Amino acid sequence: MSQVTSKAKKALVDRKKGQAAVASKAKKPKEPKAPKVKKEKGPTIGAVAIAALREGKDTDAVLACVRKAFPACNTSAKSINWYRQKIRNEAKETKAKSAKKKYRSYFCA
Repeated sequence: MSQVTSKAKKALVDRKKGQAAVASKAKKPKEPKAPKVKKEKGPTIGAVAIAALREGKDTDAVLACVRKAFPACNTSAKSINWYRQKIRNEAKETKAKSAKKKYRSYFCA
């Protein structure tokens, strides 16, 4: 019986030491962080390519525009075709959304 009580006493002492250690480590108040300043971004390769494609230029003319704005870029004709397809897909999505809105009243009676 004395063994049980001595183990229990040791456990209580260890628990109190742990609480004392936690209490001694008082949390410091956090200082407010400075707000992040966003860097101003200039035109991107994609923005230049899409603008040139919307003007109706062909692939070579678009590449010339991109390389003029970004001389060190590695843009290829495949990249320009990707942007061309992106424009087409966005146009299809907007047409589909407008068609859903147009005919919504007929189906939601």
